[in-house]
Amino acid sequence: MSNIIYMAKISNRFPPLALRKLAITHSAEYGSVLKIGGQNWVQLTDSSEPNYMSWALAYFRYSSVLLICQLDSSYLVIAWDQQEAVCNQRVNYEELPKLVACIKNIEGYDPKVFYFIYDQAFLTSLKNEWPDAEQLTDWPDLLKTIPELKLIRSQFKQPLSWGLVSAVCFVLVFLLWPNEPQLEHAPIAPEAPRANLITLLAETPGAVAPLLELDAQFQALLFQLPGWQVAAMEYKQGVLRYRLLRTTGHLSELRRFSERFHTQLLVQGNDVWLQRNVTLPPALTQLSESTQLQPLIHLEDHLNDSIRTLLPGGEPEFQVLNVNDTWGIRRAQVRFEGYFQEDLLTLSGLIDGLPIRLIDVNYRVRDHQLYGYLSIDIYGEHNG
Repeated sequence: MSNIIYMAKISNRFPPLALRKLAITHSAEYGSVLKIGGQNWVQLTDSSEPNYMSWALAYFRYSSVLLICQLDSSYLVIAWDQQEAVCNQRVNYEELPKLVACIKNIEGYDPKVFYFIYDQAFLTSLKNEWPDAEQLTDWPDLLKTIPELKLIRSQFKQPLSWGLVSAVCFVLVFLLWPNEPQLEHAPIAPEAPRANLITLLAETPGAVAPLLELDAQFQALLFQLPGWQVAAMEYKQGVLRYRLLRTTGHLSELRRFSERFHTQLLVQGNDVWLQRNVTLPPALTQLSESTQLQPLIHLEDHLNDSIRTLLPGGEPEFQVLNVNDTWGIRRAQVRFEGYFQEDLLTLSGLIDGLPIRLIDVNYRVRDHQLYGYLSIDIYGEHNG
């Protein structure tokens, strides 16, 4: 990443964790978290650089800005628009006109423009494009006030500490990962009396929260495995699978990781998978004589409102599966586009403790964001 600033939008929850994960993924040593219009971003590089973007965001109090300033032998181009980072680069003179032309062609982008440029030919062109552009006459003095990006990951370059990892995963491996394959329990029959349904939910595996928490913790380990990235995750019928994308990683190291955590490594052409059988706790664990089913419509409204409020972009879809005179089952599928790992933990908190069984989870990972769905069965009093 020499002389290149990598930028990525991240969740507004746990930004330091996202910074560390991305630094490991991109082998970056320097970086910071910054906020653009209320949205968190990460910037990373592999060499010590002034923190131009954070300085500019604090100095210019505008929602859209384009800053072009001459340095000793290059040109600094900083730009943002509302909550989006547009540009954070240093380029030479030959590249500058093309870069500025690309920025100019962004549809709907109308920034406040600032500059400090000696070259008269480019300055004339710039003023023709943005007649209201303002010169930063004190740029040489301002340069002296810009701090350097912080060193963030020199301590992360060593191989993964398996002693620490083992301690973190002790509960996961021994509580959720059985030594023998587990058969998926059959769906609860709709003929079961309501009195027996609560007992069955308390005895039948299918809790959602433990699976999503396991997923988050296991992926935190995979993030620290050099040269491999998670491309997709699948859970169905008691089997948890990860498709991995190789960047610079070695199969021998991945195989040691697999053996350490009792997972199965499958190599199928260009596809590399880690998979493991998982036994989930029951959906209801706090069973008492006073435990009662809620109306299905109330559970549906709770999930619908909570997901749309706390997880914008989540789209729950509901479908009646089976009903009898007293209770019913409703299948729900929560689709998500651009979730972060922390969002799935928020989702697990909304579901935890409710009469809900996990059916399957399937998502792909792109730019550290998740795209896919989660399917659950909801049990409650039948109300038509």
